[in-house]
Amino acid sequence: MSRSDLGRCLIHWGGWEVHHPERWKNILSEWLTAWGFTVDASDDLDVFSQPSRLSRYQLIVPVWTLGELTAAQERGLAEAVAAGVGIGGFHGMCWAFCGSSVYKRVTGGQLVALQGDENMTYHVEIRDPAHPITRGLPSFTMYRTERYYMHVDARAHVLATTAFEDGGVSPVAWTHHFGRGRVFYVSVGHRPSDFAVSEAFTLLGRGMRWAGRI
Repeated sequence: MSRSDLGRCLIHWGGWEVHHPERWKNILSEWLTAWGFTVDASDDLDVFSQPSRLSRYQLIVPVWTLGELTAAQERGLAEAVAAGVGIGGFHGMCWAFCGSSVYKRVTGGQLVALQGDENMTYHVEIRDPAHPITRGLPSFTMYRTERYYMHVDARAHVLATTAFEDGGVSPVAWTHHFGRGRVFYVSVGHRPSDFAVSEAFTLLGRGMRWAGRI
């Protein structure tokens, strides 16, 4: 990676239109620039089959829901992340490429079910207040949005959780390592207004910077 590539990230957007990937691509471009990244964007899945191209990035931000990957796209993405490219994302990132066991291993988790409707109010408990992403962040409440029930790899480091009415507990945010690559995910972000909650926005920004090593 050359000095000109330091801080460069790729927003990879597309998939299920209900999650408005193009709108999110535009919003994230502004946020990531403010967080210190130089931003490129692509809606072409074949970029994943080019690990040499991906290797110029410090961070990949998948803004994609559902969809399928070819074997070549799986291999290329996994190779790039294992070599040190980070992945950071939210919400639909772990409801993408559900048929790909490789993608699930890379991201460290997957959506199991949507709990309730789009107007849930729920509490997010910070589980590791010492991690650089969560240090100093209090637990917080999300208002009138979706709540995901997630499963994660046993090696993932859970940063925040939410408790359900039946006593179940689900991860909300975690970090994961795949080879030398850092992975960050947070399940909030159904609507841009989710990140009007300052703690959620801080969590996202710190997570992106941690995964991208800047």
